[in-house]
Amino acid sequence: PIKAILVKTSPSSLMAVYACVALQKLGDESDELVQLSNELLNSNERRHVGISALSSLREKGLPFLRSYLEAVPVNAWEDLQIQVVRHLSLHAESRDFAVEKASQYCIAVHGSLNPPYDIAATAADTQLRELITDKAFEVPSVSAARTYCAIKGLAKFDNKRAIEAIILHLRKSAHYE
Repeated sequence: PIKAILVKTSPSSLMAVYACVALQKLGDESDELVQLSNELLNSNERRHVGISALSSLREKGLPFLRSYLEAVPVNAWEDLQIQVVRHLSLHAESRDFAVEKASQYCIAVHGSLNPPYDIAATAADTQLRELITDKAFEVPSVSAARTYCAIKGLAKFDNKRAIEAIILHLRKSAHYE
């Protein structure tokens, strides 16, 4: 009965969202759900639902998430795009792509509070690694979340320096005793 709703409703409607969520929760991996999820991904108001559904579809959803990320310039990324790059990094077949996009983002955008330094850090890029190291040791910290992301990234290629950054921030914290 849920799939019958898909034929009768607009892909951007609230009814389509409910059907998508219901099918996702029921473990459906049909082509109809893939299609609906992709249509939701391409709608501004319902994009988060499409991302969630395509992420739950594992390998079936990856090509659509990758295409979506390719279409959005890194300087226009918001939390949803970072969520997509984090999801893509979890799968062997899209990990290299995710590392490449995360690296581009981290080099191009400096104002993010949740940059994917931990993903970008696996790239063999000296400039990027220097940036991550600088952000891990940045005092005063612009954002605890950004510092945490930088230290997680630093730990991917230099554990000793990551521990030094943690100690530095603990000492600089007003709550350190």
